[in-house]
Amino acid sequence: MNFLKNQSNIFVFQLILAVFLPFTGFAQWSTPVNLSPNAMSAKLNENMGPCIAANGDTLHVVWSDHRTQGFAIYYLHSLDSGLTWSNPVPITDTMGKASDPVVAAYGKNVHVVWMDSVNGIRASFYKRSLNGGITWQPEICLDSNTKFWPGVAVSGNKVYVSLDKIVSTSPYNTEVFLITSINNGATWGNENQISYGPDRSEDQSLAVLGKDVHFVWNDKRSGSFETYYRHSSDGGVSWGPETVVSGTGFSYGTMVCANGPDVNVVFGKLSSNNIHMNFSNDTGNTWGTEEQISFNPKSVLYPFLARSGSNLHVVYTHLNTVPMESWYLYSGNGGLTWNQEILLGNGTQPFIAITGCIVHSIYFAGTWLAGGKIFYTRNPNGNGNCSNLNTTSFQENFSSIPFQNPNNGKFTVEVKRKSEIEIYNAAGEKVFSKTATGKQEFLDLNLMTGIYFLKTETEKGFEVKKMLIQNL
Repeated sequence: MNFLKNQSNIFVFQLILAVFLPFTGFAQWSTPVNLSPNAMSAKLNENMGPCIAANGDTLHVVWSDHRTQGFAIYYLHSLDSGLTWSNPVPITDTMGKASDPVVAAYGKNVHVVWMDSVNGIRASFYKRSLNGGITWQPEICLDSNTKFWPGVAVSGNKVYVSLDKIVSTSPYNTEVFLITSINNGATWGNENQISYGPDRSEDQSLAVLGKDVHFVWNDKRSGSFETYYRHSSDGGVSWGPETVVSGTGFSYGTMVCANGPDVNVVFGKLSSNNIHMNFSNDTGNTWGTEEQISFNPKSVLYPFLARSGSNLHVVYTHLNTVPMESWYLYSGNGGLTWNQEILLGNGTQPFIAITGCIVHSIYFAGTWLAGGKIFYTRNPNGNGNCSNLNTTSFQENFSSIPFQNPNNGKFTVEVKRKSEIEIYNAAGEKVFSKTATGKQEFLDLNLMTGIYFLKTETEKGFEVKKMLIQNL
């Protein structure tokens, strides 16, 4: 199935327009696009596990959806950093009770975990695709004693799934566990208990880099929730001590992100009703003092963090607004200072992913009990003030011959292989289409002065160039 061909030209253009029109600074996020137009009661996960995953220029998105009599996990992807999207498809039983999905990707391998129920008892399930989300293999039940949703992370052929299990009902006690596959999800090893508190341990988050596994969770052993951390340097075989990284006082909604030896943990803090962060620069061996990074009179919670070098991107939810709001915060120096927060849209449960220069975010908007939708927005220049905007994953299609831009409606294009050449106007209408190879002269298109978009596409991908026509 060619997912790119299944999209409407207007939907493609809306995303192209958001990327290539002029903008200023980090604040230029595109107009949110509904990825789930036919969804009913759509819902993402809480923010410790991602519902969007990036690998190269490919994005994978999952959510739960009630468009049928049951709840199913729906999936779609973009092969071109969010310019176009496949049609959403259910990857679980549409008559089930699937919820709270999480996705991870490595190359063509896509791994999804979620929570469902078997005979009225919660269970944790896993499913994989080995061809980039085109087809899916049968689901596997990893745990039939689940309290809350699982999480997933991947490094090469090693897949890690975190579990939240009921250990005791009297007294009530839940703990977090890790289960690992060393053969890309084909088979699974034994569970490894990570937390050892006498009360509630839940909402676990994973970050994996090579053999380093970073694990955080919400833990109530002290009487109020705190953020706990553990590190494994041998792929989850052995573990360091349980460490409180949130300081004293109630914290909740925690998430971990790693970049080499740098490890960041973000969480919501009840004392300030804002987002706090702690940092380790020695792979989790020692930690600094937690710092408040958001400053807003509104109550905020459920942060999600993505890191690329010294660029830190945090999204979170303002809870006491109607409707709730999804906000974004950026630091370009590893968290030393932060830019002013930016409103992404009316919604909650936001997530962040990065492909090169581009920062992507999804969030849930509406009422998940009736008609919730999943929205997508992107900042094409958000990850480190990249300046080369007119490139995509397929820029080698054009030859080295200069492309006349601006021009007066008469210009020459040379493509290296057989291509579909299309031109869109500023209204999103296709004004020209031709299949061509080699040097092509455009002389009589009769185009008015304005901004246009020149798209060339082959069986391997496509490229878009912005073009200004000035008729004298």
